[in-house]
Amino acid sequence: RKGNGFIPITYLSNFSNTHDFHFQVIAFDELKVDYKNPIDQCNSLNPLVLPEYLAHAIFNLFYVLCGEFVSFLINLPLLVYHINRYRNRPVMSGYGLYDPTSIMNADTLNKCQREGWIKLAFYLLSFFYYLYG
Repeated sequence: RKGNGFIPITYLSNFSNTHDFHFQVIAFDELKVDYKNPIDQCNSLNPLVLPEYLAHAIFNLFYVLCGEFVSFLINLPLLVYHINRYRNRPVMSGYGLYDPTSIMNADTLNKCQREGWIKLAFYLLSFFYYLYG
């Protein structure tokens, strides 16, 4: 494989993303049981959105540059989803995806929590693919 020098960085990135999504799942659960208020929770979640999306885009660029086309193709649907999700985010004054006024809607909260679980599973499976693939 051409990109073997890049693989250890991918391990750390996936570990970091797995940790972030573990935090995200817990955060949405705290909102569900009214442990925290939506403004504080959105203020803690929104700063994590752009770094995650940018890191994922940069790693996909590195996959292409290193010739890791299978890894790129595995990550491409999530990259497209991230671009679409950010383009269709709620209108807010700042950056991020989570609006405190609409996050408490049961459908929105369930969608965000399901998205967190799916991304957590994706990054966890990707970690094992990079480790053993």
